[in-house]
Amino acid sequence: MQFQAFLDAHPDIAGHVRSLMLRHPMDDQSGGPDGRPDASAITPQTLVRTAKRLPRLRECQFYFVHIVPSGTPTPDATTAEPLHAAPYPLIDLSVFHIFGSSHQETGPLLELLSYFRMDRLELELVTFVQEPATFPMPPAHFRRIEVRDIWADLDTADEEPIVILPALASALAPGILQALHCSWKDWAGCITVGNFLKDVGSTLTNLTLNMSVASWVEELGSAIQREGWECLNLGSCTALRTFRVNVSLPLSCPLPDVPDVKRRVSSYRNLFSLLPSTVHTVIINAPTMLRSSPPVLGGGRRSAARGQVPVDFSEIEHVLLDMPQMRRVVISIRPAQNMRGAAATVSKSFPALLARGVLEVRTGAMPDVR
Repeated sequence: MQFQAFLDAHPDIAGHVRSLMLRHPMDDQSGGPDGRPDASAITPQTLVRTAKRLPRLRECQFYFVHIVPSGTPTPDATTAEPLHAAPYPLIDLSVFHIFGSSHQETGPLLELLSYFRMDRLELELVTFVQEPATFPMPPAHFRRIEVRDIWADLDTADEEPIVILPALASALAPGILQALHCSWKDWAGCITVGNFLKDVGSTLTNLTLNMSVASWVEELGSAIQREGWECLNLGSCTALRTFRVNVSLPLSCPLPDVPDVKRRVSSYRNLFSLLPSTVHTVIINAPTMLRSSPPVLGGGRRSAARGQVPVDFSEIEHVLLDMPQMRRVVISIRPAQNMRGAAATVSKSFPALLARGVLEVRTGAMPDVR
């Protein structure tokens, strides 16, 4: 790496580096004609040796970096000891952010992560190579991965299986993970996410799910029943305190759209009904709630001019209020010109929550779900 040569030439710089960013053009991620990785590929050993030279490093950001296997462990050039010697000291990071790596193998990535103790791991738009359904235990010379918060945006354009979750579940250190934020678009992903929660969800106190519920309900032609949501294994999250979910629901809609919106409301109600009894805060991110459902052309040429019908959220209210430890339901909406008026409008749609004193409406920027 040229950066290591830079450190050799300027050793005084190393003690001041807090954030390390590596970036490669997307076109550099493809292998050569012989199938071998090109010069832009980086091994875990190279990355770890670089990080070890930066004593104040707290953040790593990788953009379009392709991580390839290290191969046979070799002595560390700076210590003359094997890089994998156990127990090796972990490198503490606040954030490890990986963006846009294409067709990444899980093995090299897990090897790299095993050298760090992370407050938060962020995987954004990373596509992974399909691997076997069962994953072997990590090699003996790898430590279990220590991370408290995982933010995984698995909504990739390639529609590849979200294979990182089973591999990650097998490699995580037990009892450390506290928060998970996960985004995906295909219904099949619910099973993969549910298996992950079944394996490691018992220590989670915060869980955020960003799912394509509206499109799933449209494809299904009916509400997603409680039995359908059971594949998420929310009951495995026995320490859960805060649950966040992104919803696509309006406060009102044209009369012809009422059945579809009602199916979505029922789907969320069924989802909430499976939350463990330990949950005391539910945060509903509803960026489009103040916008009415758009008119749909076709058939009878629906028109918004026919008037809007208020959406009935009572079944969602009832299931949330039945939760024994419920203290707060936050509904977060996009900014409006009249923020106070917008909050009042939303509050009127949830009278039972308002009367119980647990409703909070936030306007402005969406809250950080990481």
